[in-house]
Amino acid sequence: MKSSIKLTCIYIVAQDFQKSIDFYTQLLQKPLDKSFKDRWAQIRISDDLTLGILGANFDKDFIKKGENISQHYDQNFIDNLDKNYNSGNSLVINLGTKKLEAEHRRLKSLNSRDISPIQYVNFMFPYRFFTVKDPDGNIIEIADSV
Repeated sequence: MKSSIKLTCIYIVAQDFQKSIDFYTQLLQKPLDKSFKDRWAQIRISDDLTLGILGANFDKDFIKKGENISQHYDQNFIDNLDKNYNSGNSLVINLGTKKLEAEHRRLKSLNSRDISPIQYVNFMFPYRFFTVKDPDGNIIEIADSV
């Protein structure tokens, strides 16, 4: 059976968002492809792969403000925020699939480690995903392919 999952993005969680943008754009000698406030920036590595930078504090600060939260997050995202997104010596491998619910069921049936519920965020565009941890505790994010 051919896998419906493919690597689309690898991203880091950054405490100092602008410092990380400066570092990676200079390191890779490429400009930002897309960005949204202090939450997200990405650099296109190839046609199929991006390096993303996620601001570690944007979502936490936004949720603390308490304005329009349900417009941007579901409860699953809020419940998993502190567990899934920490900075320092970690990155998140993002895999895309057009069969998000089916892949979620498949991985749950394999008794994969620490599978989150499907979560929803909406800033630059609506985004659904779930996370699973590898044997070393690294987070792998599996998302709807756009």
